[in-house]
Amino acid sequence: MRLLQFLGSHFNATRLGSPHTEKMFLRLLNYTLDGLKHATGHPLTRELRLQILLFGLQVLKHSINLKSSERTILKDRILTAGLTWFNFSPRWSFGGNRLQLKAEFRLLSDVAAALSNVKVPSHRSPLRVKSMLAKEQLLQALIDSERTRLNTWLHPLGGSAPGMSGTRTQTEVRPVL
Repeated sequence: MRLLQFLGSHFNATRLGSPHTEKMFLRLLNYTLDGLKHATGHPLTRELRLQILLFGLQVLKHSINLKSSERTILKDRILTAGLTWFNFSPRWSFGGNRLQLKAEFRLLSDVAAALSNVKVPSHRSPLRVKSMLAKEQLLQALIDSERTRLNTWLHPLGGSAPGMSGTRTQTEVRPVL
């Protein structure tokens, strides 16, 4: 996790410098996304996976030396890596507490927002773009489902967290005499 934070801060500091530095971050991101295909589905790895996805979307958004076809391929790889988390059945984070759940909920919201903010110009392959849009919609739906599941653990009495759609329901409790 610390290594990812280090890379994120260095990317933001050096992204407008040399194009070779940007290529180094892209290569590192490609290896990391490939590694996520074989990563474990342990519940405590959810935060790291989401941080990797968020970092990948930031790199995609701020990269200036990528052609449109390379942008499409990179976004497709990010979406594929994001979908690998949902291959595993949902499990409760062992040792997880409310603070961790709130952080993961916020991270899921950040990833969902970054997904909708990163638009990739379509190039000459409409099948690839159509497939990528289907993956993006599926990932967005799965993230929303995961947010709903975490919101249930955070607010078991029906309240909703900021950023979640839904209304707070109040039940009238009458004392039994």
